[in-house]
This record gives sequence, structure tokens and C-alpha cells, in this order.
Amino acid sequence: MQTGLESKKNDLDNWIHESSIWTSDVDFWLDEVRSFQKVLDKAVNLINDKTRLKSLDHLQNIVHYYGKKILIDLKSKIFHHRESMSSDLNGTIDATYKTASAEHQNIHTEVLDIEKRMREYKKEFRELKETIDLKEKNLKAPFKQVLIPTDFSLNASRAVDYALSILGSGTKTIKLIHVFDSFVPTTLDHTIDDAAAILARKEEFEKEISRIRKDFPDLASKVEPMFQVGNLNQSIEKILAEEKVDLLVMGTRGAGNGSLLFGSNTSSIVRSVSTPILVIPDEAPLLPPKRMLFACDLENVKRPEGMEIFKCIAQQYSADLRIVHVDLKEQPIDSAHERFNVKEVLEELSLEGENIEYVQSNDVLDGINEYVKNNMIDIAVTINHHEGFFKTLFSPSTTRQMVLHSHIPILVLHDNNR
Repeated sequence: MQTGLESKKNDLDNWIHESSIWTSDVDFWLDEVRSFQKVLDKAVNLINDKTRLKSLDHLQNIVHYYGKKILIDLKSKIFHHRESMSSDLNGTIDATYKTASAEHQNIHTEVLDIEKRMREYKKEFRELKETIDLKEKNLKAPFKQVLIPTDFSLNASRAVDYALSILGSGTKTIKLIHVFDSFVPTTLDHTIDDAAAILARKEEFEKEISRIRKDFPDLASKVEPMFQVGNLNQSIEKILAEEKVDLLVMGTRGAGNGSLLFGSNTSSIVRSVSTPILVIPDEAPLLPPKRMLFACDLENVKRPEGMEIFKCIAQQYSADLRIVHVDLKEQPIDSAHERFNVKEVLEELSLEGENIEYVQSNDVLDGINEYVKNNMIDIAVTINHHEGFFKTLFSPSTTRQMVLHSHIPILVLHDNNR
């Protein structure tokens, strides 16, 4: 049976051991605080919005307060407590036991409190890190320049918002252009080449720029406004010819139900330019795509311009990729795989490892629309072929129908040989 003195010695031995564990815990927390600081350093470099930067101040205070004071003071307190108890074992235990017990209990309470707080802080920093990781991932997107025409209509604004929300973080420059067509009546005052109308339109443009800067403060510095007087199609083609634009983003219709700006102009530009085009309908949700449809032509396949853009969007959001070939009902659907060298097709498109689904329909467009509807597709990707299986898809009437009536964004890539 232990005597009172032996029991106190055992307590001191246990407390000394527990103090060593606490020291290791504090060292671990100090390492975590240093990792918190690295996350904050990245956040400062990636977040440009002053309001959001200010919201990080409390996290920076946590790092400074715990890294420079709280944990350092606690570690020192534990060290002196352990040294004191070690001395007590070689001295008069009865005289110091009560003090050591009280101090040990106080430190234990402090350790438990800090442990709880560190778990809470770790959760905050984990969430911040996830945000930073997503931003860094977006920065790896291949968009150096994106061109977005606008006429201030609801659909045009939707196209702007979609591009900024989904692609903005990974884009170096976002060119927002409004072209005042001086050769047709305007929606403002039905005058031709009127200086007052141009001034009024510039004011509308400034309002749109202000809205964008308010709604997307992180991206405000990337937006480059461009106001021109002339013809929309010619202005776009000139910019695409003179500058390295990676992606053109347009709405499906503009002011006046598409009769003045988009609509017919969108389908015309789809057929005339070689730059990838993302066409945005009114109903497009501002959410990352989860399911993407690649409408694959198995005839005369050549790697199109913009495959990197398509693949990057899919990888960036871990989207479920569906590769679909619409097989006309003239032939049995089972023969499609036999009629084409699918492996070579996928290699040419840099889609090795993917599978192709076959849809049978009397019409290519009907087949695509039916698949989109039944499979909750978020973005449809097509190749604008000059010849071959999808030639009818990009005929003037069909393109206009597809662009105007689609309820999901359409990414149009272009055959290099068209």
C-alpha cells in the first residue's frame, strides 16, 4: 500500500509526463499556425477585393496572437511547471505539492481551451484554403483573353455574369465591348449616327461597367471596356484577327428579341469565326457545370480549335463528361461503332479513355436536344464542321434555331480544316 508521500511522487511523475505531452501539442499547434499563415499569404495574393481582404484581418490576428504570444507563453509556462515539479521530486514534496497540483490543473484547463479553439480555427482556415485552392485551380485555366459583346439586354448581362462567374478567375483579361451601330435605328431614340445617341449609349455602357465592378469586385481589374461605333460583326472579327482572344462569349438574343444585336448575329458569327464561342441563354444558371455533353461527329474528325478550353472547364469542375454521337435512323445504331474507328476518333480529340454513347434520331438537333433534356446536361459542346455529319447543324436556319432555343450554354469549337 502506497504512503502519502509515494502517492504524491507518482502524481508528480504523471504530471511531468503529461506536461511533456502538452509541450508536443503546443509544438504541433505552432506548426499549424505557420500553415495558417501560408494560407493567408496566398489569400492576400489571390484576393483583390479590399472588403474581402479586410474580412481576413481577424484570421491574421489569430495567427499573430497565437503564434507570437498565446502558444509561446503556454509553452514557457509548461516548461517552468515541469522544471519545478522535477525539482520538487528531489526536495520537500509536501511543501510544494499543493501549489504544483493547482498550477497543473490551471494549465490543463488552458490547454483544453486552446485545443478547442484550435479546432475551430482549423475549420476556418480549411474553408479558406479550399477557396484559395479553387482560385489557384482557376488560374491554371487557358484563358488569357475573353471577349464579351454586350447590348445591355438581360440576356447580354446574363452572358457577362456567366462568363465572369464560371471563367473569370482563370482569365487574365476580360474585354467587354459595346458596338454602337450608326447605320441602323437604335433602341434609344431611333436616330441615325446621332452624337447625342452615342453619348447616351456610352452612359449605358458606364452603368454596365459599374454594375460588373460592384457584383464582381475580385475581377474588376481584369475588365477592359471597349466602346466602338460601327458594325458588330465587323468589330468582333477585327478584334479576333488582331488580338489573341481565347474565347468569345455571347448571349443568344439581345434587345428587341434579338433583332438588333444577337440572335441572327450570334449564329452568323458562330459560322464565320474560328475562335471558340460560348453562347449563353437567358436561363443559364450561374453554377459550375456538373454534366457536359460533347456532341461528337465520327466523320472526318479533326482536332478542333479550343479543345484545351473544353477539357479545362470539364477538369476544373470535375464535370461528368458525356460523349454522344447522333446516329440517323437510316442505319442500325449497333453499326455505328463498327463503321467508325472510335479509338482513333478519341485519340484525335485527346479524349482517350472516354466512352461514346450513341443516340438514334431522325434529326441531329432533335437527338442532341432530347439527350440534353433526359440527362440534365449543363453545357453542350459541338464542333462547327464545314463538311460532314454536322454540316446541317451549322446551316443558317439550324444554327439560329439551336442558339435561340437552347436552355443551356453551348460551347462551339471549330474544325481546323473548315
